Amino acid sequence: MDSDSLFSVILITVTAILILAFILVYVGQKKNDAKARKDRERKRAMNSLCFEKYIQAVRESGKFPTVATNLILKKEEIAFYNAPSALCETRAVRHYQSGMAGVRVAKGVWIGGSQGRSASTQEWAKIDEGILTITSHRVVFEGNHESRSVSVAKITSTDLWEDAIQLHVEGREKSMLFTADNPLIPNSLLHTIVGAVAEGEVAS
Repeated sequence: MDSDSLFSVILITVTAILILAFILVYVGQKKNDAKARKDRERKRAMNSLCFEKYIQAVRESGKFPTVATNLILKKEEIAFYNAPSALCETRAVRHYQSGMAGVRVAKGVWIGGSQGRSASTQEWAKIDEGILTITSHRVVFEGNHESRSVSVAKITSTDLWEDAIQLHVEGREKSMLFTADNPLIPNSLLHTIVGAVAEGEVAS
């Protein structure tokens, strides 16, 4: 076999190996994506089922179940939710975009120099991990390094995420995001408590 033929065989073999490797990676990624999608769907179904059972128990008893908490409660304050959570808030992140400032004399060839500009965007960042407690008066997060306490009367709205609840608070420029294993429960709690406070059924 001459050198040209040998080179052709090697080239074909390498190309075939690369194509096979690409196919295997692509198929593996598709399987991982499908598994992740099924896991999310299973998680949503379980959360919905648990939430339905929770609401059914509330309807039968006529009240939300109380929970134990290490939080020092105020007079007539009742804890309804106490679970591990992570606090997330938006932070400014600066991105740099480079560009050419000189004169192009040929394709890909510039005389002069380069210049760029930076742009700042707000992105979610995990601030701390700790315990989220929802009471008849407050939403309290006690983390390892950070803590937050918000009166339920100050909550203007909530956004339900797949794995968290986002709180918008009066007088606070940035909203807060709290992760939850089943966000349907704390979200429902907050809507009920905030509504009761607004109607004067619960003192804030």
